Amino acid sequence: MTNHPAALLSHLLEVISMAPVAAVDADGINQPLRGLLRAGGGGDMVGLASIPAGHVSRRSIEPMVDTCGAVPLLSCWTEGRGIIPPEILDVAVRRLQHRWPTMVLNLPHTCLPETIAMGISLATHVVLVTDAHHANLSWLYQRGHQLSAAAHEGRVTVLAVGAAVEHGGPETVGMPSSLHPDVGDYGFRLPTDAPALAAYYRLLERIYAPRS
Repeated sequence: MTNHPAALLSHLLEVISMAPVAAVDADGINQPLRGLLRAGGGGDMVGLASIPAGHVSRRSIEPMVDTCGAVPLLSCWTEGRGIIPPEILDVAVRRLQHRWPTMVLNLPHTCLPETIAMGISLATHVVLVTDAHHANLSWLYQRGHQLSAAAHEGRVTVLAVGAAVEHGGPETVGMPSSLHPDVGDYGFRLPTDAPALAAYYRLLERIYAPRS
């Protein structure tokens, strides 16, 4: 369920961000972002994490990323698909940030729970994806929950797929079902109708909100 929103957000940030943007697919087996972003078969997250510390540079980082698609993509290469453990994601993301400071991490349920937890710990803002029928978010603010501190700080946004843009509480952004990106023969196109633009505005407003 996270794949289309992650692809959409990656492309949206690529269009508006002042800093270079990359997408990171933590599902190294299925690699759902590869098709959605029209990427090639390259990229090597394990290879990036395995570079000796003294040899990490822009020149050594760039070949580890697939730059053929709409947004640069880091995942396993297609001939080396495999489960991405948390320690690999940790090292790879920290290194990737030297070249692409803005990243969208896709952490679908097919990832290891430990890898999802690591991705969340690396994020400055977390976007949860649900549907229009899950409106009760009280669990998000419960003491001891992994996301409770970030939620109280306004660093968690819930994207409700299939809901109207004005849906739920202040942390929720409705994502009309028509917002799936168009990945046709002519490349990646973002929807630009009025509901789509309203959803983009609310989502970016949440992500880029100043923090005290």
